[in-house]
Amino acid sequence: MYKVFFSIMRLASPGIARGFKQPLPPVTPPRHHRSNAFTLIEVVIALGIATFAMLPILALMPVGLQTLQNSSNDTVTAGIAQQIRGELQQVSFNPQTSGTPTALTMSNLCGTLDGQYLPASSQPPGFIYYYSLDGVQLNVTNPLSTAPVPAGTYFSAVFTRQTATMPGTTGTYDGANAAEMVTVYLSYPHGAPQANQQKIVFSLLAAKQNSD
Repeated sequence: MYKVFFSIMRLASPGIARGFKQPLPPVTPPRHHRSNAFTLIEVVIALGIATFAMLPILALMPVGLQTLQNSSNDTVTAGIAQQIRGELQQVSFNPQTSGTPTALTMSNLCGTLDGQYLPASSQPPGFIYYYSLDGVQLNVTNPLSTAPVPAGTYFSAVFTRQTATMPGTTGTYDGANAAEMVTVYLSYPHGAPQANQQKIVFSLLAAKQNSD
């Protein structure tokens, strides 16, 4: 009897399994133990991309710095030129007859240019103006060309003049209506070889006033 029962159960079990199918338990994905840090390969790739992107920027930095320096120099030289023009418009034609020259006059407009002495009159040594990188004159109290060059000098200005003959005058320096063509040579950076210096040259016509 037991054999018959097991035989019946064996034959009936496939049908029972098909009619009463049990749900399968959920499959749990395998856990991967991964930290939040970057791998060495990721770091190397990121550094390579950053380096490749920074190369053009680094190549432009010297050009940008030089452009900024040139722009700053142009601004300073424009201010120095304006200051000198204002002084030359009021310069006296009467030479200082005694003592050490302390003020710019038409008779002491002389200096050196490219290592050559350029006398403007028979009364050397003449004046040279020295300026700092910010355009501040450093030798206000003693602008003689024989005085020591002040520390921190970046710009230097020397002067020459040429007598301009006016109609109806004798054309000499002491003429009643004489005028002088003053040329200013502004150079920088001071102390650098002549080939490496930048030079700005401008001229001004100064006429002798009745009070001079």
